[in-house]
Amino acid sequence: MNFFFRYKLHHLLFWAVYHYCWWAIALGNPFKTASVIFDSPLFFKYIFYVVASTACVCLNLYVLMPRYLDRNRIVPYIVWLTGSIVVTAALIIPGYYLTAAAMRSSVQQVYQVGPPVVVHLFSETRSPPHSRVQRWA
Repeated sequence: MNFFFRYKLHHLLFWAVYHYCWWAIALGNPFKTASVIFDSPLFFKYIFYVVASTACVCLNLYVLMPRYLDRNRIVPYIVWLTGSIVVTAALIIPGYYLTAAAMRSSVQQVYQVGPPVVVHLFSETRSPPHSRVQRWA
């Protein structure tokens, strides 16, 4: 258990539960959500969300806050925080492509977005259409 807390692995558990809860709210059924996440290629998207958000939070809590906020350097903190949020968003996007590839489809078909896919993925969080989720449930 000491290993778990020493290496801050409890953050992974928290963010895994956090994203699972929001996905359960979106689908309306926690059992269906578990089935969709663990029995389908959507697992890749889920893992990318969990790992990227955990990395961003740990960077903020254990590097940026002590280095900048404790020393009252607000502007560099905001710049680094904004950069880490953009990088986190960029790290989440490959999960969409990997999920689409695992479904043997394109990102446009799975998430029903137009040609500038990256712009759509940055502008709003998309889940596959309900019928597509039904297929994997």
